[in-house]
Amino acid sequence: MSCLSRLRTRDHFPSGPHRNIVIPAAAAALCIVSLGSMLHGAWSGLPGTALLLSAGFAILACAALLVTRWSALGSFVLTLGFCVAAVDSSHINGPIFLVPLAALIAVVSDRGAVLGSVLGVLGGILLVLAATVTPTNITYGVIWLLVGLLAGTMIRGRRRFFAQMEEQHRWQVTSEEEEMRRVIAEERLRIARELHDIIGHTLSVIALQAGVAEHVLDSNPHAAQQAMHAVRDVSRHALGELRHELALLRGDVADPEEGSEPVAIAGIPSLIANVSSTGISVTYDCQGDAEELPSVLSAACYRIVQESLTNAVRHGGQGVRITVSIAILPHSVEIHVHNDGTGVSSLIPGAGIAGMQARAQSLGGSCTALPDSTGGVTVTASLPREKWS
Repeated sequence: MSCLSRLRTRDHFPSGPHRNIVIPAAAAALCIVSLGSMLHGAWSGLPGTALLLSAGFAILACAALLVTRWSALGSFVLTLGFCVAAVDSSHINGPIFLVPLAALIAVVSDRGAVLGSVLGVLGGILLVLAATVTPTNITYGVIWLLVGLLAGTMIRGRRRFFAQMEEQHRWQVTSEEEEMRRVIAEERLRIARELHDIIGHTLSVIALQAGVAEHVLDSNPHAAQQAMHAVRDVSRHALGELRHELALLRGDVADPEEGSEPVAIAGIPSLIANVSSTGISVTYDCQGDAEELPSVLSAACYRIVQESLTNAVRHGGQGVRITVSIAILPHSVEIHVHNDGTGVSSLIPGAGIAGMQARAQSLGGSCTALPDSTGGVTVTASLPREKWS
């Protein structure tokens, strides 16, 4: 951005620290050259009064060039008028014509070739008439006009080119910032889904196991002890997953802890064992080779089953029975989780169901959760394999 800002020319002359130097320097140089030409005319026998008058107009013409910093059109009118007066006073041709030429270039570069052509033709006619009409002066006038139009058009084109480059660069920077914000938002949503699944499932199982332990603590201490062991195992697994997510959030290379169940289809039997240990009947069937699946699909299957089990434990009611089936097909993975509970009369999708649907959609698949007439819920998900093969 900084390079383009330095290269771009918004005004009639270079911008930045050089802008305050170029215009006065050009005006001074043209003034010296013009006065030098008039001194030469004095040596050729030009009357002193005419010489002084012409020199005064030449100095005013060069000074008027400074107006270009604020108005190119005003500068052209002033420089042309003073130049015509200087030439008419002494009939000296030469460098004095460069002063209105510089102003004409500024007009063309600022206002365009159409207005510049009209002003250039009028200015050329006035200069030729002031210097006496001869074929040579007419030729110089045409060259003067063409040089002004060509140089002004080139400057205008260069200015537009760098303006387009800057606009393109600004658009690219904006797009990159928007893409970065989108990626950050998606990553935050992913982490939120992971934390929801981990914490929600873990707390549901812990609450259920704690209830079992409390219920049988006096009558069956061994069963209560087993329930507390299950709480310990589920808590350890959840802590391992939380450490893994926090490490990813910090940008560290996070490997699963030793002994922890993988977040993949291979870890689903452990989820089912934790739920079954509370007395809930869970049937699991997986058809196909899970090892062939990409990790992203396998992890999605794990999370969808995990959330489905969590919802069944929370809302299925007493004596709920859960059936989990996964079919790994050549072109897709089909997930079917059904519970025959009686705790759901009408299904209102919450964060868990929305998370499952968003996870499936991010992989190009779909996920639905539909209640049945008995109060149970069936979760069906389909994840395509082609995109991730």
